[in-house]
Amino acid sequence: TTDFAYRQIQIERPLKLSFSFTDELIKELSVLLGSPENKDNMKGFIESFKGETYNDRKKLEVVITKRSKEFIVGKLGAGTIKKFISFSGIKDADAVACVDKDGNPEADGDLRDHENVPYGTDVIEYFNKEVKPYAGDAWINESVRDHKDNQVGVVGYEIPFTRYFYKYEEPRSLEAIETDIEAVENELLTLLKQL
Repeated sequence: TTDFAYRQIQIERPLKLSFSFTDELIKELSVLLGSPENKDNMKGFIESFKGETYNDRKKLEVVITKRSKEFIVGKLGAGTIKKFISFSGIKDADAVACVDKDGNPEADGDLRDHENVPYGTDVIEYFNKEVKPYAGDAWINESVRDHKDNQVGVVGYEIPFTRYFYKYEEPRSLEAIETDIEAVENELLTLLKQL
């Protein structure tokens, strides 16, 4: 039950977004967010971002909230803010990591990975040795747990046939290969002469 077992852990990396409000993006946002009842105010609000860039989603959210009060009567809805950000954000490894309302980093589903930790090996120790040096901002998703023992990572089994049954055969020497090639060449020359 343990010889071929492993514990698969889910590795997460943070979502990082940057925002660059080009003329094209401003037009697309105006179409996406423009509503008939508040059309002019919304258009002015969206156009106020023209030429600006942000590499921190949290700062952009603060700017959106502050600026929306100048242009829009009433409060800008959370759904509209979410649309505005999700439509205009572009993944950027150099941007500041996005965090949730509690300050925890948000995971980027495209960067999600899995590691098979040998059964009986400490998951944290393995992560610090095999993952952290190569992805310093990564973390283990501790909510992914095995349904039987409730420990981090899901237990799985694999029989790696090559590891247990493969017999290494040393490749032939260069001299032996050269001898075979020379013999084939001589045979071909003999056949060509007969033609």
